[in-house]
Amino acid sequence: MAQCLRNHGYALAEPTVSATGVATWSGGDSGAARFKNAMRAVGFKFCGSQIEALPSQAINPPPTPAELHNLVLFAQCMRSHGISDWPDPHADGTFPIPARVQALGKLGIMSQLRACRKYTGEHGIAVSPGSVPSKSGKASG
Repeated sequence: MAQCLRNHGYALAEPTVSATGVATWSGGDSGAARFKNAMRAVGFKFCGSQIEALPSQAINPPPTPAELHNLVLFAQCMRSHGISDWPDPHADGTFPIPARVQALGKLGIMSQLRACRKYTGEHGIAVSPGSVPSKSGKASG
């Protein structure tokens, strides 16, 4: 996968992969950011077969300490802008969205999302599995 991303213009070193399948990119936070940028730009479009052969932890690495810090700041910002029950992120960078906030829908919190987007950059946020309503309308998890 790293070679495929390099073939499409991204300067990436080979990752170090732990026994649990988590990839660590050389260069610390900047290496992880380069990988995430490459994945967004060319990932599945050009390197799909290589990506599908990997464990999910290698494709979606946990947030860097800096990214997690920004997500905590994002949560504080959302609370200070009127969503008092907005949760802090999990260690994997996802948010366990409460049912009341889910019921508001994206349009119901759009002004807060705009006010706080400086903490998420272009990535947006990820919702924790189980926070998304199932087909029955009830949150799973």
